[in-house]
Amino acid sequence: MRDLQLQLDDRNFEQLVELGRSLIPTLAPEWTDHNIHDPGITFLELLAWTAEAQIYALGRMRRDERLAYAALMGLRPRGPAPARGMVWLDKIEADQAIPAGSVIQAQRPDAPPFRTCHAVQVSAAQIKGVSTRFADGRIRQWPPAFAASVPSFRPFGDAPAGGDCLMLVLAGPLPVCGAHREAGHLSLGFAIDAPALPPEPPTDAPPRHRIARLEAFIEDEHGRQHLQIHRDGTDGLLHSGVILLAPPARAADRCRLLLRSRRGMLVRSPDVRRIALNVLDIEQLRAVEDVLPYPFGQDMPDQSHRIPDPPARLHPLGRPDEVQMNGRNGETTTWHYRRDLSECRPEDLAYSFEASSGTLRFGNGINGAMPPRGAQLVVTYRVTEGSRGALPAGVRWGIQGLTGSNPDPVSGGRDASTLEDLRREALHARRTAHPLVTARDLEAAAESFAELGVSRARELAPRPDDPTTPPGTRRLIVVGRAEGPRPIVESAAWLDEIRDRLAPSLPLGQRLEVNAPRYVPIRIRARLMCAHQVAPNAVVRDVREALAAHLALVPRTDDDPVWPLGRAIYREDVLGWLRACPNVTRVTDLEVLAGGQAMASIALGDADLPRYVGLDGDIQVVAPTHSGVRR
Repeated sequence: MRDLQLQLDDRNFEQLVELGRSLIPTLAPEWTDHNIHDPGITFLELLAWTAEAQIYALGRMRRDERLAYAALMGLRPRGPAPARGMVWLDKIEADQAIPAGSVIQAQRPDAPPFRTCHAVQVSAAQIKGVSTRFADGRIRQWPPAFAASVPSFRPFGDAPAGGDCLMLVLAGPLPVCGAHREAGHLSLGFAIDAPALPPEPPTDAPPRHRIARLEAFIEDEHGRQHLQIHRDGTDGLLHSGVILLAPPARAADRCRLLLRSRRGMLVRSPDVRRIALNVLDIEQLRAVEDVLPYPFGQDMPDQSHRIPDPPARLHPLGRPDEVQMNGRNGETTTWHYRRDLSECRPEDLAYSFEASSGTLRFGNGINGAMPPRGAQLVVTYRVTEGSRGALPAGVRWGIQGLTGSNPDPVSGGRDASTLEDLRREALHARRTAHPLVTARDLEAAAESFAELGVSRARELAPRPDDPTTPPGTRRLIVVGRAEGPRPIVESAAWLDEIRDRLAPSLPLGQRLEVNAPRYVPIRIRARLMCAHQVAPNAVVRDVREALAAHLALVPRTDDDPVWPLGRAIYREDVLGWLRACPNVTRVTDLEVLAGGQAMASIALGDADLPRYVGLDGDIQVVAPTHSGVRR
């Protein structure tokens, strides 16, 4: 096979000089003095030096060229990301407002500064009880230890329905809307057992989920009132986070806070570990106000200013949050960021920002306005320590006389990306980031959604003779992961979420259908004989475990086999499984049933999976005795 690797010229100065000197007799026979003092040799060395520099430049790329190639792959330098977490405040004695950006101090000497993400009105009200009212009218009370670190529970059951409602009994009045309108929102924290999500880079894009999956109400003796959900940091209880609620319109000493799934839009049933009021979202950021002590404006073109902090610590988008000019007459003007000043008009109050050096540049009077003479420059920006903001669980915090702790680690901090980081990301993207062309591409992408609980996926063969399926439709079957006795319910919202995530990576002209498999209940009734001195009950348990392992729908570990979609079940195979079980000496009777009928083989469609149903009495084991056989 031909080597396609690019061969770069690596000749140096000495080799180029010797090559040029060797060509003199052929190209210029009358030139006889080839010593170093000859002016022609001096010119030859000058050309060799220039050629060596050009060869070196051709074999390497400048920084801007590397960034341009990375941009072609959709990779761009990222600024640092702050570490984030949740602080669960201790008992509150009186209502108190905590503005957004308030400094919250960790009781650790090595902890960098943190601040609150949102304006919150903490309340002295307490949660005294938790229950669930299901859509069918059933009500279930949950243990009173819901606010502590206890085993998780599923408030919406295994299959959330549109009418399921989580009810929190609150003792004590909540802050009302009006007097505290500007003070902030009510905060309700949820600790949910779910895989951690990778941190997302800062972006100007709107949130991915624009429609809230939950809706909230307050019920008291005067009736029910709707509460607006300002922000759902849990994304429909998909992971731990804080839900910010608008304060109610009227006060009540005792009420119930209701959370309901909006039209059954919960992607999966959450495993809730803890619920509490007065939970703060925090992030590792420090606000900086750079005020120049001297007049900056000179009424001159192309003025610039370099911020004192390293640009690699700027957050979130690698540029200042606000740039203002204080004029001589006391007026303050705000200047706006523009990527390219050449597109600005003379009157535009604009600046550009060079992220690599942290330099602000202003206009020249033609492309953007010039800073007026005598104006004072004020630059406000935020900096973060990136990965240094990671803190373990259990740290104590203090803010405005209140205390609290973080039951979960503070994580997600990331340093600013470098060219080496972009190079590693490009190599990874070249291997993994590509359109979902093949069936394995589509299946692997679906199985990567760990936070959704996708255990396995398989693309079915197309059906060209099916008139109900439009041309270009790909069919994907996904199976949810069973988490012990709590399976992932393959609801319509769950399937829609998987389809919405996969569809943008499909080739042009293709559409995707994501469905759950059709489960066929299977019963196996058998009468077995076991070895001497073996307890029959132990053999029954081992046989049931063996049958469940052979007919497993999801793997317990990465190496465990699973039953393939569409594979038929034959009585002879089940007979072999039973005979291979330890301490089973003979199978005296065997029936494989589907739909209540015994069959020699059970055919399954391409989207079907068997669900083993083991009932008491299906497996009977007898032990031999000297006088005969006993059960």
